[in-house]
Amino acid sequence: SAVITGRICNYFDLQGGGFTIDGACASSIDSVYVASLMLQNGDLDIAIAGGVDISIDPTELASFSKIGALTKTQMRPFDSLADGFQ
Repeated sequence: SAVITGRICNYFDLQGGGFTIDGACASSIDSVYVASLMLQNGDLDIAIAGGVDISIDPTELASFSKIGALTKTQMRPFDSLADGFQ
């Protein structure tokens, strides 16, 4: 994932550093949060932040099911009633 970040920076000639944040399912929100903090602190003048998760495959889903990580009801992101993901 770190190599991808560098390739994006080079492809778009962003003329700055780039780094990857791996927060599993929360990587997108983590990257926006860190970018916001760095902008507020004056560490950056501009930031591009985002994320993609393409790692869910049938084997991974079966493993998550076995350990009880999948919700038995409905998705409730950031809710006290959350009990997994779909």
